[in-house]
Amino acid sequence: MRNDWTEVPEGRLAAVVGWRCLTDRSAPEELRRTVDTLVDGERAHAMEGALPWMSAASGTNEPGLLRCRRCMLRPEEPDPEEVLMDSLF
Repeated sequence: MRNDWTEVPEGRLAAVVGWRCLTDRSAPEELRRTVDTLVDGERAHAMEGALPWMSAASGTNEPGLLRCRRCMLRPEEPDPEEVLMDSLF
């Protein structure tokens, strides 16, 4: 049996991030559902440990994968860093 890298969750997520970086079109609903299904805290931390660029994309209180999902697919959601800073002042 041959493993297809496009079926591996991390491969699918990398494709989504790459696609979003190459276009300014809004993401189709199917793509959003795929990301919602595949992205969780455990996978975000695993990818951050394995991919230096994902670590570089992280925020103070947000792993890189979760931040990418928020910025690329849910720009209306508040940035946790801004929320934290606003609560301090």
